[in-house]
Amino acid sequence: MRVTRDPATGETVVARRYDWGAARYEVWRSGRRIGVTRLMRFVDTAAVPGARYTVRALNSLGASPFSAPSAPVPG
Repeated sequence: MRVTRDPATGETVVARRYDWGAARYEVWRSGRRIGVTRLMRFVDTAAVPGARYTVRALNSLGASPFSAPSAPVPG
C-alpha cells in the first residue's frame, strides 16, 4: 500500500496493489472505515496529519486480513 499527496490537488491518495479475486476494497483511517471502493486508488479529501491507513480486500467469501498500516500522513 502507498499513501501520497496528489501534486495537483494536495489531497491524500491511498493506493494498493490488485488482489486477485477482490470485488472491492475497504479503506480505513486510524481505525475507522472511511470508504469502500472498487478501485485500487482512493482519494481521502478529509485526511489529517498523523493519520495511518489500512486497506483490506473484500469478495463474496469475506474479507482479507488488513494491510500493514501506512506511515503517518505528514503534517
